Amino acid sequence: MFDGEVVVAGHICLDVIPTFAATGGGAVRPGTLVRVGPAQFAPGGAVANVGMALSRLGCLPRLVGKVGADQFGATLLALLRAQDAQLAAGMRITAGETTSYSVVINPPGIDRTFLHCPGANDTFGAAEMATLDWAGVRLLHFGYPPLMARIAADDGAELATLLGEARAHGVTTVLDMAWPDPDSALGQIDWGTLLRRCLPHVDCFMPSVEEVRFMLDGAGNTESWTVAELDALAERCLAMGAAIVAIKLGDQGLYLRTTADATRLRQAGA
Repeated sequence: MFDGEVVVAGHICLDVIPTFAATGGGAVRPGTLVRVGPAQFAPGGAVANVGMALSRLGCLPRLVGKVGADQFGATLLALLRAQDAQLAAGMRITAGETTSYSVVINPPGIDRTFLHCPGANDTFGAAEMATLDWAGVRLLHFGYPPLMARIAADDGAELATLLGEARAHGVTTVLDMAWPDPDSALGQIDWGTLLRRCLPHVDCFMPSVEEVRFMLDGAGNTESWTVAELDALAERCLAMGAAIVAIKLGDQGLYLRTTADATRLRQAGA
């Protein structure tokens, strides 16, 4: 891939990460004051994570994410530009909106906790992609609709629109998922219906095993799985229209399945 041939769009946030002393984890208790070190700031979300990784690999992507005209937004854009001066060129800045951020509470010896404000991600819609020049674009990586209210609303109507628009321009589409808060409005939507609407426009579908279980069966977040279960989950996603399904398994890698429909698979190639 060459510069500008990849568009990475969707969820972006600023991670605020307090540093803890090596023995400070056990002191995090309700009603107490915990002394911490300097906060680290880092770009987060699919747009930043994938976009900055591609930049480090020598392929400068076009990033399409939405931030507010606020201090967190300015910090986030500055961090992107520190990686490459052109990396933030396609970002949407909207006055009156709040830049998304996550406070990452990660004491030693304790599982991480995230305090997340979705901010401008919740109002990101197909309109943010409407002015994109598709000329020369070969691949669209769209990330984390389960953390974006508008793009997931109405059974993914706007998500299907923008994915369909990309496919109409001959662009290979990748849909990267995230874990929705089951108790939030996004966790309560019918993800199976959304997938049936969107996956015909998706060439490579990338959920984790926990995410795809939740979306298809409402199953809880558990780390145990069998190869037979992965095969059945992937087959259901292929039947909904995806050409390739890559189920993320954390440190165990990926479970990859492709459609047996040769015509559909050829359509996925950019």
